[in-house]
Amino acid sequence: MSAYEALRESDPKALRVWWTTSPYLLVNLPKRGETVLTPEKALPQALFDNLGKLSYDLSWEICGRVQEICSWLDFVDLQMTLAQALQRTYMPILYKGLLLSRVKEAAAESRLEVVGDPTVRPADLMPQFGRFDTLYSHLAIRAGLKVSRHSFDHAKLHRLEESVTSRTLGRAETLLSIMTNTPGSFWPKLGVPCTDGDCSQGL
Repeated sequence: MSAYEALRESDPKALRVWWTTSPYLLVNLPKRGETVLTPEKALPQALFDNLGKLSYDLSWEICGRVQEICSWLDFVDLQMTLAQALQRTYMPILYKGLLLSRVKEAAAESRLEVVGDPTVRPADLMPQFGRFDTLYSHLAIRAGLKVSRHSFDHAKLHRLEESVTSRTLGRAETLLSIMTNTPGSFWPKLGVPCTDGDCSQGL
């Protein structure tokens, strides 16, 4: 919402068609009298499925090739340990790129402007994007499209991301987790350290 407000404030009277995949913006911008569309409308399910398969095959193939080249990696199976993480990087790029191309085609000769912060942040040590990274602006720069840079409070976004990914379980959720998981997987959720031999390891 802050990116929208910043761009709208810079040119309050401009006639714009806003494209977004955010459910919040799709619901609330029309209440402000804005025309809002989503590039996901009428997107064929088969196309989405094919993108998922492509990103999976690409990740699996890359890890397999690296495994063949680096004989010293025999102690670890890269396809089992790294391919899924790579797939979580490739899939957003392919999907966001597809949606951006749909917007570009729909805009035709109209001026297309992407608003956001093109800087992407690594998610800890994993090869994947942060939950709040604006990949559209990141890809738009590489496609030669106009980008209105809007900087976000990354410290605040990090706290929001942590509240989603590392949220403390409530009592009912903890009980349900205990009932449906092996000791090795729910032990950390209780705040009890688990050392070798003290608890079993579950999937």
